[in-house]
Amino acid sequence: MNSAIPPVLLKEILREEIVVTITIADLFRETLSTIGEGAADAMMEQASEELSGRAEAVKASIDERIETITNKVVQSIVELSKDNEQALLNGQGLSARQLKKKISELEDVAQKEITALRKDVNWKTMGRALRDSCIEVLDVGIDAVMGEVFCNWEELQELADPEQTPPDQVNEFSITKYGVQAAYRPNVEVSLYGINVMDVDFKVSIKFLIDGGTLVIQGGKIQTLRLSRLRFSGVMLMKDQTILEQALTSVEVPGAIHLKTPIAINFKDAMSAA
Repeated sequence: MNSAIPPVLLKEILREEIVVTITIADLFRETLSTIGEGAADAMMEQASEELSGRAEAVKASIDERIETITNKVVQSIVELSKDNEQALLNGQGLSARQLKKKISELEDVAQKEITALRKDVNWKTMGRALRDSCIEVLDVGIDAVMGEVFCNWEELQELADPEQTPPDQVNEFSITKYGVQAAYRPNVEVSLYGINVMDVDFKVSIKFLIDGGTLVIQGGKIQTLRLSRLRFSGVMLMKDQTILEQALTSVEVPGAIHLKTPIAINFKDAMSAA
């Protein structure tokens, strides 16, 4: 299966070289597009125990916020009335009709806030919030993942040594075939109506197979990745249940990946090691 990077990811043309930005979400995009109500419900079923345990706390928090809104609007109306009485003494206050309209506007704003808070915390709305969080945690550049591996390569030590390689010298290091495996565990706070409902732990495991490419290095840092061909597979779990899975697929990289944050090579100074 072959998957091309969408045109929206092409950022600029620089010296006849296409510059791209690729995130883990982009590589998962075909499976991400399939996350609908069914997947959201499945995720909520996994989180149901935690959600039920938080239900009373959420309700209490909503009631507290409603009380705060009510008290605030009452206080605003009292202050508006007092200020208007003083203004009337100076011939600049609101008429009774204008004051009534102003008070009605304050009450309407408060009522809209209260109505929104009183909506049921149901599985459908929670599922959508959880699904959005799932997509958000995949917004990680592939350079950040690969950097954890490349920065420790022994073969790059000479290029990171300022005594052997001048910092202003641009060098290219060829890659033949290489595999990169990585995993990270993002934690997400899922909020609904501004209230933290639950904390969710995800686990994302990914694997890259690089079939040839070049690392552009300067000043002891990897500045650019040029990949001839990239294959990717990955899986995302929530509470040990697979919610996303991408089978091994080829990804066309139409140019160079210029790193926003260059990857520093972990240089092992012989003197320091001694």
